[in-house]
Amino acid sequence: MRTTEKAFRMEFISVLKHDRSDSWVAQLYFPPNIGPDDALPIEVIDGTGVPIATGEFEFMGRKCPIADGKGEIRYADFIAGIHETPIWLHRPGREPVPGGLTFV
Repeated sequence: MRTTEKAFRMEFISVLKHDRSDSWVAQLYFPPNIGPDDALPIEVIDGTGVPIATGEFEFMGRKCPIADGKGEIRYADFIAGIHETPIWLHRPGREPVPGGLTFV
């Protein structure tokens, strides 16, 4: 299975937290025409717009390491976990914060 000929993105947003730095936004990018073994880049920022220094973005049944606001998931892993519903951002020294898929 390959992606479309046009690039697109999905955006995930956390529940709103009183401390905006605990909130987050994650964007998953789908470059055009990628196949199962290709990586999908993930970018994660906090609620103030600062890239997440370190953590794990949990979605699609995987925990994807995040460093300096960036991570990735293989397209095949994304497809395999499509029915997994938990979406969380785990960061050292903070409570995990849940979120969900949004449409922009």
